[in-house]
Amino acid sequence: MNNMNNNEHDDLRNMNEKENFFVPIDDATFQTVPALIRRRAKLQDINMIYKTLYDMAIKYGNCLPVEKLELMRMNLQVFGQTGEAKIATLRYLKIIEVLNKNSSVRLLQCLGLKKKKKKKKTCIGK
Repeated sequence: MNNMNNNEHDDLRNMNEKENFFVPIDDATFQTVPALIRRRAKLQDINMIYKTLYDMAIKYGNCLPVEKLELMRMNLQVFGQTGEAKIATLRYLKIIEVLNKNSSVRLLQCLGLKKKKKKKKTCIGK
């Protein structure tokens, strides 16, 4: 017997639909990045960081900044020469922006994500 109610089923379906918007970086696009920026970064590792940032954006419903330390805790190498090359490659491709003030990165394009709407304050007449 299925214990999932309709709302949970809809949420799961919406989550799967949002994941379908993720398009990994292909080799041709990766090769357009100058070698001085790419350095020793591997396409598979770059796509792993990209997918992680995208999944976090789906989870939170917005492209919020993510600290590099948080990515490191997820076993993603974002420090050192190779890690910086991965971040620089994503930045060159205009997939992320780097926020220097707190060493965070933010996904630039949130295709398929619904932005949370702010509730409008209503004034009740006196």
